Amino acid sequence: MKVLDYKKYAKFDYTSNECDNIFQLGEIVTLLDNVTKEPCTNDKGVIEIGVILQIHDENELRTDMFGNADVDNLRLSTLREITRNRVGLLLDVEKIIG
Repeated sequence: MKVLDYKKYAKFDYTSNECDNIFQLGEIVTLLDNVTKEPCTNDKGVIEIGVILQIHDENELRTDMFGNADVDNLRLSTLREITRNRVGLLLDVEKIIG
């Protein structure tokens, strides 16, 4: 899924690099554990979900909730994850992918 206006979630005016990153600006992603590749949770048990705000290069990007992240530790969030962990994003969804 992707939000209509990803800049709404940014605190700064980020500039992205032109590159072949597998993700796009505005996509909603889930942070995965380095080792287990299971969704990371915060201290309240909420799955870490972020909106992509900036693309640094093919391997790294920035989100609104957990800062810079390696693309190997991210995947597109499911509708179920968003509904359970960050439902407010659904108000701004542009399209459902897959």
